[in-house]
Amino acid sequence: MADRPGEGYIIRHQDFARSYFGVRSGEPLHEVAPELTLAIILENDRAENFALQHTFPWSSGVVPVAAAVGNVNQLQIINPVSSGIVVIVQGMKLAGKVTVGTIIITLDGALIGAGQAPNISLDSRAKVVAAQPVVASLNAISNATVGVNGVQVDRAFSPFNVVGDVESQLVRVRHIILTPGHRASIWNLTPNEASNFVAWGYERPMESTELVAR
Repeated sequence: MADRPGEGYIIRHQDFARSYFGVRSGEPLHEVAPELTLAIILENDRAENFALQHTFPWSSGVVPVAAAVGNVNQLQIINPVSSGIVVIVQGMKLAGKVTVGTIIITLDGALIGAGQAPNISLDSRAKVVAAQPVVASLNAISNATVGVNGVQVDRAFSPFNVVGDVESQLVRVRHIILTPGHRASIWNLTPNEASNFVAWGYERPMESTELVAR
């Protein structure tokens, strides 16, 4: 039994602290030395420490989608139903849009079942599949629908009314948090146009209490 209140609820950060300081004992850490208390300021954490907290940054990579007559394109980020993780989407953009136009961000649109692929880990310490470090979240593409589906949460138009990158500022400042079984999509609203999409974020283990309605 834990000998201090709350000890049983900080396993992930205790794992991080033991790994960071090279501690071999299984005892909880309260201080590194009598004059040095263990304190972690998560907002200031260094990127290379994420893996010690079981957290991995990812990118979809640059994902091309071919043009289809009369249809629009999308890239979907998927948190699989039984993943046991939380997926945080920090950015979604249409790179190098060839005409002036609009992107739309949706939540929980129709699941793209075909061609699902793991997102690329930006930390090479992640597990390797087919010579590429990957994470548990997935991405998939489609050019098979006439219009968008799902709940629309953002819309962005070509900046300065010129061709080029079109990015969701909402996703950049108010990240999308996906629990298992949920997904987010970015759409190129211009029909019959080839697209190059990019999405990025991170993922971490999920605690069961996170699924309780607030």
